[in-house]
Amino acid sequence: MLRKPILMPANLIEKVDRIAKDRNVSFAEVIRNAVDVLGEDDMTAEEETLLEALLDEVIRSTTDLAAKLDQTITY
Repeated sequence: MLRKPILMPANLIEKVDRIAKDRNVSFAEVIRNAVDVLGEDDMTAEEETLLEALLDEVIRSTTDLAAKLDQTITY
């Protein structure tokens, strides 16, 4: 497996932590499961909401990083 750090808002981290605790699995396992169901038609509303929030955060953090890299290059 590879390690990939991600940035997430505190409320989303709390939600993933709660799901992990309820299912007795790791934080990473919840994320892997959420990504695995991407594109599957049998997602629960909770899984769909979690996945959408994760994807929104990935897009936001990637956009922020690109802007900071542009600033650094310009500097």
